[in-house]
Amino acid sequence: MTTSRASGGPGPVPVPILDPSPSWLVPGERPKTILDNLLARPDATRMVRATPIQSLYLFVQSIGLGDAQDLIAMCLPAQLQGLVDLDVWDRDQLVPTRLQSWLAQIVELPPARFASHIRKLDAELLTTFLAPQVRVYDLTEKDEPPDEPEGMYYETPDRFFMVDILPSPDGDSERAVLIHRLLDHLYKGDLDLARAVINAARWDAGAETEELAYQFRSGRMADLGFVDYYEALRIYQEVDAKAKVPGSIPAKEVVVEHKRPDSLEQGEVRGTGPGGFLGADSGLWGALVPDLAEPSSLLYQVAAGLSDAERSTLLHELMYLANQAMSADRVAMDDLATTEATLQRTAGYLLLGLSHRLGSLPMEAPSLKAHSELLRTVPLVHLFRLGHSLTQAVRKLARLLVESGATSLFPADSPLSLLAPDEAAMLGALLQLRPLYPRALSEPGKAPALRPFASLRDLARAAAFIEELSVRFKLLTIGLGLRHETLRAVLATTEPDARQATWDDVLGTMIGNHLLSRPPVLVPLSRRDLPVLRQLLGDHAEPTLPELLRARCWKLIEERVHDRVLDDTEARTLLGPAQRVFVERVFQQLAKSLLTLPQSIDQATAEAVPRLAGLLLA
Repeated sequence: MTTSRASGGPGPVPVPILDPSPSWLVPGERPKTILDNLLARPDATRMVRATPIQSLYLFVQSIGLGDAQDLIAMCLPAQLQGLVDLDVWDRDQLVPTRLQSWLAQIVELPPARFASHIRKLDAELLTTFLAPQVRVYDLTEKDEPPDEPEGMYYETPDRFFMVDILPSPDGDSERAVLIHRLLDHLYKGDLDLARAVINAARWDAGAETEELAYQFRSGRMADLGFVDYYEALRIYQEVDAKAKVPGSIPAKEVVVEHKRPDSLEQGEVRGTGPGGFLGADSGLWGALVPDLAEPSSLLYQVAAGLSDAERSTLLHELMYLANQAMSADRVAMDDLATTEATLQRTAGYLLLGLSHRLGSLPMEAPSLKAHSELLRTVPLVHLFRLGHSLTQAVRKLARLLVESGATSLFPADSPLSLLAPDEAAMLGALLQLRPLYPRALSEPGKAPALRPFASLRDLARAAAFIEELSVRFKLLTIGLGLRHETLRAVLATTEPDARQATWDDVLGTMIGNHLLSRPPVLVPLSRRDLPVLRQLLGDHAEPTLPELLRARCWKLIEERVHDRVLDDTEARTLLGPAQRVFVERVFQQLAKSLLTLPQSIDQATAEAVPRLAGLLLA
């Protein structure tokens, strides 16, 4: 997903998840309104310079770089360097057009301010951008330029250089104008820096220079937690959730704080410094981890036992951890929706790991003190890995279910085809590389919207759902005698076919045969059977089978299960509440489909019926 760089539209700004100070980044407010309110403040510059880089970057993306001129003008050079680091690279490749956009913004600053920003940027970055677009002639060495330039000449004010600004390969005439303004502005702001930049462009080392620029940028990104992809993947290393041996849980190490700008003292404003140092009362707590804002929640109670300094350090560690997760998931910082989803999932893993570890504490321990001590001593990355490992255990159960044949006849390319659409969506969420929790499991009847796992109860509900699907498979095969090994062949000539049929269609067809006084086996119905089935419903208008037919079908199912299953406990499991809901759903679908047919349907009309939900037609 790519986020538009256009100016802020009508939608609310999604940035507050990284809100460093609730005083100017207001949750849910429109970007343009936020910026207008900020600019109206007498301390606007002070507040901007107290804002972490990531928060600034996400806000700039939400409002659009072209509309962020006033905001960028207030940034410190260290902040601007961070913004450029986040935006102008695609993996290990510089994207010149993006850097050009940022240079076009800062070239509007007064010369001295402009030079201070350029001085903070890596010389290798500027060289990589400028060198392919200029040809430099050193006039002090009698390096005579041609009479006519390839593009447009810029003679430096000190008469040391003649710079031929070459035509842009993509026909962008504004780029040459920008480079001309950039060099001229740089000479006005810092003569020595301007000469160094031009000399570097003259002697550019090509790919080697770009590689150096990338290495410097990677080092700064690593300070924020954005480490190399393969190194970041270590964050998803699974741990043994049952391990209780002393020493199996790593001790917390001191987290190196991100550098704060020299022009601000710590404590001068709340949440100082580009790079992620945030105060304990930061709006991030409530936005990223909503449970922390709820006094009744576990996380709120545990964190309440920490001092302000400890909460601030914990938040710092949380931000670093979230950035590692973004690196591992290869999330682009300008992808606001995916960024938010990754941060929310990070918080969910922490909640799972915390809940699991707190559950293992002795009951006689002073709860608040012991719980808070866990946050002081156990690294967040361990809690993250623990939470991740717990969700992976659920994913493994889901994969075993698919491999058993309980969800599809084509597990390789259509692993959920035998399930109803809502069930397939929910199980599909559990099969993802990073499993998500379907809200419908705790709020039945709602669309299967997804969110990160956040509690042990979520895990239990997901595992129970997988178990229900497994028991359904056993009900059909062991309890009712369906031969799974021949199912694909039987469905080869039916409508719907083997790739479209569901377990609802299979059981509905077996019930249909029973209602026709035939053996309740999987034999596709003929369209000539439809008038007879429709007549069984008569004038019944309710979207379910008439009570006598329903009771007859239940009697068959219960007797068949008890005949085939000798263990009463297993038989009760196969006929448990979840499976009864499934059978009743099949009854309702069968009745609804038959009621769509005229009560006095004739054979000719029946032959024209293409398909009926809940039945397999030959």
